[in-house]
This record gives sequence, C-alpha cells and structure tokens, in this order.
Amino acid sequence: MKIYTKSGDKLFTSLIGGKRVQKNVLQLDTYGSIDELNSFLGLLITQIKNEDDKNFLNFVQRKLFSLGAYFANDFSVKEKTYKCDIHQQDIKCIEMAIDLISSDLPVINKFILPGGSKSASLAHICRTICRRVERCMVSLKEQVHELEELPFIFINRLSDYLFMLARKENVRNGEEEVLW
Repeated sequence: MKIYTKSGDKLFTSLIGGKRVQKNVLQLDTYGSIDELNSFLGLLITQIKNEDDKNFLNFVQRKLFSLGAYFANDFSVKEKTYKCDIHQQDIKCIEMAIDLISSDLPVINKFILPGGSKSASLAHICRTICRRVERCMVSLKEQVHELEELPFIFINRLSDYLFMLARKENVRNGEEEVLW
C-alpha cells in the first residue's frame, strides 16, 4: 500500500463515503484536533508509571479514534458509515476515574498554573487540546445540527479527567502545584 495517493494535492480530501471537501473545513479541523489529542495522549502514556492509568488512557485513545471516524462521516448523508461509539457507560468510567483520583488529592479553591512534572505538563497539554476539540465540536454542531449528544459529554469529562491526572502526576512526582 502506498502512503501517498496524490488525491489531496489540490487541497481537497475525502470524507468517509467519498465526498470531497477542502482541507480547511471545520469538520476536518474537528477530527484533526481529535487526532492531535490522541497523539499527545500517546506521548503522555510514555511518561505515566501507573499501569491502571496507562490502561485507562489506552481505553480513551480507542474511544477517540472511533470519535474521529464519527466526525469524518459525510453528515449530508442520513445513514452514517461510522456510528458514534460513545456510550453512557464510557462517560461513567471517566467520572469514576475522576472520583478515584480526587479522593487522594488535597482540595483546592484556586486555579493551578499548568506545569510541574513532565507527565503533569503533558496531561495539561492534552487537557487544552481536549478543550479545543470541544470548541470545534460545538461550532460544527451549529453547522450540522444533528450530532449525537454523548460525544460532547465524553469530551467535557475527558478534559476534567486530564486536569485531575495532571494533579495526580505532580503529587506522584513530588512537584508542588503552583496556585494562581
């Protein structure tokens, strides 16, 4: 299989289903940002020591890959090639992971400056990319209108999880959180 097809040389690409669109449309920005988040999660995993956290992040990566496929659909076609593979139980898993981390961390009532250990800093980068994904999704919903609700909840919870993971990693690495 050749990696280059030359089909994108004229600044267009294909959605799932074959529809050609310009490479700068919001839909591509949305699933491209999901891909970027997924790539940074891969880097974050290399810095995480806890096997449960690594396994959870692998679960998230698989869900994000499916979410990227969902957003690569041609939304002008009623029957989607890729259905949304985000379920209420996936959101519950993120919430349980957040609660588990929260139970071991000191309560805060101020903002925290991103940084600290390398793993915490990477988690903060993932969090900010996740927030951009969320903004892209909201903008896309204004155009497409009929997007499923669960991906929005999943991404919102994921950014919360990444914040908590950053805090956990700073504690694990003996780094002080810098309050603003």
